[in-house]
Amino acid sequence: MIEPNGTSDAEEARRVQALRALAIMDTQPEAIFDRITELAALTLQAPIAFVSLIDTERQWFKSCIGVDLKETPRDIAFCDYTIRQDDVLVAPDCRIDLRFKDNPFVTQAPHVRFYAGAPLITDEGHRLGSLCIIDFEPRCDLSAAERTQLKKMAAAVTSAMTMRRDMADYIRMEQELRQADEKLRASAAELTFLTEHSADLILRQSPESGVTWVSQSCRQHGFEVEDLLGWKAFDYVHPDDRPKLEVRQAARLTGSPDASVLRGEYRIRGRDGGWVWMEENPSLIRNGAGQVVETISILRDINDRKRTEHAAADIQAGMLPPRCALARLSPLADVDAILKPASSIGGDFYDAFMIDPSRLCFVLGDVTGKGLPAALFMALSKALCHSLLLRASDLGEAVRAISAELARNNSEAMALSLVAGVPRLATRTSSSRARRWPPI
Repeated sequence: MIEPNGTSDAEEARRVQALRALAIMDTQPEAIFDRITELAALTLQAPIAFVSLIDTERQWFKSCIGVDLKETPRDIAFCDYTIRQDDVLVAPDCRIDLRFKDNPFVTQAPHVRFYAGAPLITDEGHRLGSLCIIDFEPRCDLSAAERTQLKKMAAAVTSAMTMRRDMADYIRMEQELRQADEKLRASAAELTFLTEHSADLILRQSPESGVTWVSQSCRQHGFEVEDLLGWKAFDYVHPDDRPKLEVRQAARLTGSPDASVLRGEYRIRGRDGGWVWMEENPSLIRNGAGQVVETISILRDINDRKRTEHAAADIQAGMLPPRCALARLSPLADVDAILKPASSIGGDFYDAFMIDPSRLCFVLGDVTGKGLPAALFMALSKALCHSLLLRASDLGEAVRAISAELARNNSEAMALSLVAGVPRLATRTSSSRARRWPPI
């Protein structure tokens, strides 16, 4: 069966499922969406702008600027038409537009006359809603540049919604791992229970004889106690991790008090030949002369944490332009950038884009703090920088505008360190009609 909007029942079901998976419907207002909505209203000089999400029977507004409205029935939603296409939908005069002329928002208050909306499209191609502007007077069609600006701001909304969901999952996983770790540490005083039933692998090792005792938990890794007796550390540590272990073992023998030198993370070989990430926390037993005679090592499986760290890096990297896109920006310049995120999500970002055929703009930014607030502020900062630098005629003016926008409603007092530049890629003659940016 084909729905009125031209999609099949199955496609519509997948679209609604993708919307529900974001867990954003009926949530409280959030600054990042309000600021992008405000930016759309300011950029396109419209009295009303909103982020609209289309559910099965209703249109719900995540953000609404210029009018106090929470939701409407879907059958009178302008945005229900917007999600039927990939491009921007524009109605210059709704009174003569066959789709909207009988709509109660046109025939009655607030008497909508002009409408423009860009669909919110996920990476999988689901159109969940739109970023829209409305005016009470008829207007001309949007220019190509204005359509591009609205589409890019809509893409920023979609990215923020996706990142919001991914980071909520990441934080929940992090909390679950932390709670599990705290429960495990609370039982550390019961040594017998720990050694017999703990998920940690506990080894006693001597410098001469290797492993002399193994906890029963070795069975969780496919070993019997007898399998590990007599092993030296280099027998079970991944070859690529052995240099780190060698440095730490040397530091232990010299009696270094630095705890970070004692602890380490290594890949340990399982009986099946696979490698498992383990965190080692050793205790050193010394004789009267201060020499290490035995090491008691607690090895903890941190495979889940490593996967979480990689997920955090992927989330942050997903907000940045890919290197292949940077390489294709202009034949007049070689553009490349790479960001290696830390284990926690942060606010570092970069961007590069062409202002005109002879003007390349690059941006490097660093948001204070870590975690979800810093990442959301980073998304807002990147979107603002791209939009304002693209349409400003002066670099200083653009930076001041970015600063002013970020300062508004910045309840968490976050800060952005920004480096922006506009190199000239062509001769003065070939670029004489380009925008007048100051020399870089």
